[in-house]
Amino acid sequence: MESGVILSAKYAFPPNRLKYCGANSFQNALASFSKGTASASLLERELKKFRVQNAYLRLIARCSGLKPFDKKVTEAFWLGNPILEKVGENDLRTFILRNLFGPGLLSASRAKKIASRIRPGCSPHHSFHALFVGSATGKMRRTLGNASSCLVRWGEVESALDGKAVVRASGLERKNGKVIFGRPRSSLFNSPFEKLHRGDPVSLHWDCVVQKLSRRRLANLKKWTLRNLSAFNRAEAR
Repeated sequence: MESGVILSAKYAFPPNRLKYCGANSFQNALASFSKGTASASLLERELKKFRVQNAYLRLIARCSGLKPFDKKVTEAFWLGNPILEKVGENDLRTFILRNLFGPGLLSASRAKKIASRIRPGCSPHHSFHALFVGSATGKMRRTLGNASSCLVRWGEVESALDGKAVVRASGLERKNGKVIFGRPRSSLFNSPFEKLHRGDPVSLHWDCVVQKLSRRRLANLKKWTLRNLSAFNRAEAR
């Protein structure tokens, strides 16, 4: 059964593989866990080394009265669910100024700028981080292409074989002064976790298919991503 730790580990894998966040030891811990030679507690200790992800999980957990690796919390951050409503704009603004600012994270001036751009509709879903923050650690250049890859996007499998899948999905682009999802395109992704079939709706993070999505999860991912994208465009237009 998928736990909050396992769900979080799957989404943490692609950027860690690219050395954008987390510790190098995470890959070995995940491989050992997959083989049954390591416990979920080891995986959770490794996930706590993802400073930014862990900070968002603590924020959502604190506002919802749950624990950071409760499945509802990790699902809220990566895919979206109703407990995000419990985090208000002031909670999010204070979080940026206090928890994403400091040595190895945002500078004071950048944290203040991001906090000042928070608009109604912003929520601590991963799409907020991809759009408004980008890389808090400075390991990734802030470009629209990187924001698009960093977003947990959705797509449909066209073909799959031997740990690879061709998925049709939309990426971000600029049009008439706004950031939008463009026309869907077919691209090749790694598929490290699940056996896929043509027509499967899936989530994408960086160069990987993370998992097949239920109708509920697909609807939530679209809802919370588009809410943050709308808020981002309002902030850009200011």
